[in-house]
Amino acid sequence: MIDQKLQNLIDLDLSYNSLLLINTTIRNPNSSFPELETLKLVSCNLQGFPDFSRHRRQSTLSHLDLSNNQIHGEIPSWIWDIGHYGFLNYLNLSFNFLNKLEQPLPDQSFISTVLVLDLHSNILQGPIPVLPSLITACMDLSNNSFQSIIPSNIGDSLIINNYYSLSSNNLTGEIPQSICNAHSLEVLDLSNNSLSGAIPSCLANMDALTVLNLQGNHFVGRIPQDFQVGCILKTLDLSVNKLEGPLPTALANCKKLEVLNLGNNRINGAFPFWLASFADLRVLVLHSNRFAGHIRGYDVTNHSNFPKLQFIDLSSNNFTGNLPSEFFMQWTAMMADENETQSKIKHEALSSMVVPYAERYVGLETYYQDTVTVTIKGQEMVLTKILTIHTSIDLSNNGFQGEIPNVPGSLTSLCLLNLSHNALTGRIPSSLGNLQQLESLDLSSNKLGGEIPQQLASLTFLSVLNLSWNNLTGMIPKGTQFQTFSESSFQGNEGLCGAPLSRRKLLLARK
Repeated sequence: MIDQKLQNLIDLDLSYNSLLLINTTIRNPNSSFPELETLKLVSCNLQGFPDFSRHRRQSTLSHLDLSNNQIHGEIPSWIWDIGHYGFLNYLNLSFNFLNKLEQPLPDQSFISTVLVLDLHSNILQGPIPVLPSLITACMDLSNNSFQSIIPSNIGDSLIINNYYSLSSNNLTGEIPQSICNAHSLEVLDLSNNSLSGAIPSCLANMDALTVLNLQGNHFVGRIPQDFQVGCILKTLDLSVNKLEGPLPTALANCKKLEVLNLGNNRINGAFPFWLASFADLRVLVLHSNRFAGHIRGYDVTNHSNFPKLQFIDLSSNNFTGNLPSEFFMQWTAMMADENETQSKIKHEALSSMVVPYAERYVGLETYYQDTVTVTIKGQEMVLTKILTIHTSIDLSNNGFQGEIPNVPGSLTSLCLLNLSHNALTGRIPSSLGNLQQLESLDLSSNKLGGEIPQQLASLTFLSVLNLSWNNLTGMIPKGTQFQTFSESSFQGNEGLCGAPLSRRKLLLARK
């Protein structure tokens, strides 16, 4: 028997436990809590749905979150009836084992007040559901098992949607032109599928779009050319496709860009120096393309070149000439002190705990998580939350020459520096010892000479070091951190000696 006072409950959150109450009273919530508006049963090891079927026409429920449970099978039809007869505006069934959507789906009236419909990370199969033109701010069908083409009329069903994700499914075919009828879309994520053909040019001039992620597909042809003055894109991720040709000059209209990821394509031309004036650009990834020439053409008198840049990856292109020391001097976002860096990390961690993933349906681009891939010791690692907690410079596998400038030593919040597989000469700057936040340093496969600076031994956060295949000489610096690295970190330097090189190497050095 439920206490009379509890019958007046409006909000009930029993998440992260498996209390007996869940298996008894919550089996029929409307009988126990007739005034209930919010019900959260996240991570409760539920095997099935609570039963609203008898009282769905009287339901007051507006917020239902059953995410991260063990619910299998089909989504029951009475779920949609709650929306039809009640005021359901938030439905989260993500991270379960649901494998079927009712077919055919209910008509337009079934869920006319839903703001968020989150079904991501299930095992839903079959064709992509085309729902009526709903008042939905967020529809997330990502990380499922849909195997089909995107319906040709999909855009007509998303006219007033703000967020739409089909990422990480098994979709094939092309993006229908109708997608551009979804004029309210702020976030469109079709990444990690097997979509092909050309990218519809109309995606370049959708008025509300702030995030366009088409990463990890098979798109061909050129990047759309029609970016308009006033473009408000903040994230453009077209990486891991087969795009070719130069960058469109019209992309210069998208001055609000924070993340530009074009890695792993066939894009050619000179370094896009005009990006230096983008005041909010934090992430620039051009790796594994066909860019060539010197990194120059910018105004060296302009002290606002890349003012917020925190992550740059130009690796595996055909860039030549000296390293762009003028740029390094102006990357002030990589010069934060240790306290500021740690504050950013803590703030980001707390923010991610306070607000659930799909519940932030006001300003939808704020909960979209940008990701990039970095390569450390030949292993790829996917980083998320990169805008606030990770700083990285990767200029590896190009044709850069000359010496490493002292300037990188001023980038005191840098986490990763990779200059490997170039033709760099001279000595390793002792100023690199100032990079007290550095976790990975790779200078391998260059022509660097002289001794390893003793200052590098003070890098206490350094977990990856590769100085192999250079012309380094002398004793390896002694220090707690350096003795943790394997011999492979120093191989290919015939003039080096000292631990952790093998005993045989040590004996040869003494002779």
